[in-house]
Amino acid sequence: MAELDPKYVASTRPINRRTAQKQPKQSMPTNLLVQDRIASLKARRRFGAPLAEQLRVLGPATKRKPLSAIIVVGGILSTVSTVGLLLAWIQTSTALAVAGIVGLLASVAMIVHGRRTNGNADGIAVPIAALFDDDCLEAFDRVLEQLAPEVPDAVAAELSAIKDQFIRIARLATTSGVDENYTMEDRMYLTECMRRYLPDSLESYLRVPLDQRTTQVIEEGQTAVSLLLSQINMLRLELTKQETKLTKSTAEELMKQQRFLESKLKR
Repeated sequence: MAELDPKYVASTRPINRRTAQKQPKQSMPTNLLVQDRIASLKARRRFGAPLAEQLRVLGPATKRKPLSAIIVVGGILSTVSTVGLLLAWIQTSTALAVAGIVGLLASVAMIVHGRRTNGNADGIAVPIAALFDDDCLEAFDRVLEQLAPEVPDAVAAELSAIKDQFIRIARLATTSGVDENYTMEDRMYLTECMRRYLPDSLESYLRVPLDQRTTQVIEEGQTAVSLLLSQINMLRLELTKQETKLTKSTAEELMKQQRFLESKLKR
């Protein structure tokens, strides 16, 4: 082999890195544990944010009573009396000090009386009983999380739809009370649907071995998946009826106003 001229330098790397063609980087194999964690995160996102979290953001239903006139007047009088006392101290005026003290005492008496008669004078929220309690919401979310990695797309779509339905119903229930449209029996059904009916179906489905849920015929040609879909559809149909009743209940005041205005029309 001929010797290289000492005036030249040989190298296996490109001379100019800016103009040299870039070699594709070899992809490193992803750790199996990381892959499992990524798959688990994707599965959890399949049904969106937990139901308990979404309804907690919604917050408890509240009703507020407006401040009574006596409390408003008492607050104004309290402010004026406080300013009067400050001026009395600056001007060393006994008459102004006496007037300020009398006004301040009168304002305190008015506010106390207003609170007693108004019941909610400060506008503090009075909570309405929640339709779904935290325990049953969290239990429902746990079942969905368990189902997420392995449930078929058709079942996942139905469960997402029924979850959205529960959210709409919970919102309606915060502004509706029990009446002829939405009875106590209806309210109990909704509560039990979340607490027992749907979770019982999902947990029964999970007891069937994974490899038999779509292949093993259980009854009348139905598999575990088809039975679960049938039960979810039945619950969704009833929830739709309940949602309609709740909507009518929330619109009852508007309907009363309509009837009142129609009665006042000149014949």
